[in-house]
Amino acid sequence: MEQMREQGSPTRRDIVASAAAGAGALLAGKLAWAQGARSPGRIDLHHHYFPPAFLDAQRRAALRQSRPAALGAALEGWSKARTIEAMDRNGIAIGILSISTPGPWFGNIEESQRLARECNEYAAEMMRDHPGRFGLFAALPLPDPDAALREIDYAFDTLHADGVAIMTSYATSAGTTWPGDASLAPVFAELNRRKAAAFFHLGRVGSAQLCCGNVVSGVPDVIAETPHEMTRAIMSLLFNGTLSRNPDIRFIFTNAGGTVPMLSGRITQEAFLRGLERDLADKPRRRCRARTAVADRLRQRLSFCADRGHHRGHRCVLGGPAARSRVPRECRDAAAAPRVS
Repeated sequence: MEQMREQGSPTRRDIVASAAAGAGALLAGKLAWAQGARSPGRIDLHHHYFPPAFLDAQRRAALRQSRPAALGAALEGWSKARTIEAMDRNGIAIGILSISTPGPWFGNIEESQRLARECNEYAAEMMRDHPGRFGLFAALPLPDPDAALREIDYAFDTLHADGVAIMTSYATSAGTTWPGDASLAPVFAELNRRKAAAFFHLGRVGSAQLCCGNVVSGVPDVIAETPHEMTRAIMSLLFNGTLSRNPDIRFIFTNAGGTVPMLSGRITQEAFLRGLERDLADKPRRRCRARTAVADRLRQRLSFCADRGHHRGHRCVLGGPAARSRVPRECRDAAAAPRVS
């Protein structure tokens, strides 16, 4: 205990920053303060919560789309007490809260602003009621950049959020807004100024929402199309210059980065042809090393949280040989990024 007091308790922001930067091994030893005698201490970066306002918005959207309003036992039965119980049962020291698909965006700007604020304040209440157990990736009322900037100020300066949650894409009447869209540049510039963490989650999962739903008969979209949704979001950020313009944002992508690890060769080739190695590499390199520089820099900049599937739960976990054995080498940062159990 004396040693723990001398080391000091790391803040949630320390934990999120270190995890995103790939310093999981360093933090694993410091997490003893959060769990007492329990070991190991896990940090769940993909920890959803379901405020009443969010569930009500889901029900209204279902009715508008002539779907059943019932959300299923998992959502209807969620409670603060149950999420704490599940954390304790699975050895999770800290859960960083974020709302699930589709975030606060249901097609209406005013509703999105109200819902983002209500969800963020609900999370802040959980943080106050259970000190040290929760952090927050704040919901943003995107794709409206002005509203998002106002919520960023409130989330960080008033609620002391640890980062923000951003969806892979936003469907509007005018089309689809991807995160690399020029209209969202001011949002990422502000996050970069604050050296914030940006946690990316699937924004669209249903066949009617995805750009390529129901492609193969008998194959659920969640198996093949939703990973590509995450991939498109990441490529949107890369090829539109968002990553290179905002080097101080700590990007975290769920679902193991979609299919980016498998497509890394193609992505690197295109980045090389566009000259992006000059933006992504730490310093000028010879032409023969440029492609490797891009791939290395991508691994350093992006943290991928892999999932075991929504039916079994998903966690980004620090440390452990069992965790390492289940994550492909391509999905891990060489310096011990968040891992999967």
